[in-house]
Amino acid sequence: MKEKHGFWLHHIRSSKSSVSGFFYLPECDCSCCGETMRMEKDICPVCGAIMDKEIPADIQKEIDAFSADLKKGEVEDTQFTQVIRKVLQKETGSK
Repeated sequence: MKEKHGFWLHHIRSSKSSVSGFFYLPECDCSCCGETMRMEKDICPVCGAIMDKEIPADIQKEIDAFSADLKKGEVEDTQFTQVIRKVLQKETGSK
């Protein structure tokens, strides 16, 4: 059986009291299976992926761009789910 490695994608919530314009929430999605957890774990309890992988630069760029738009008020934090789905599709090759 092949060992899987992944990373966590944290959910965010906008906040005017934050310097960045948002807070990272404890909830996060596994980059391998897409399941949402209440908090990070060393190993995804759903798919068994070892969560030691760095977020790829192109994916981090997408997240940073969304975060900048969120800070400017051009998007809502509820749209971050769409960003996560897009990232997971790219990472897993699913549709």
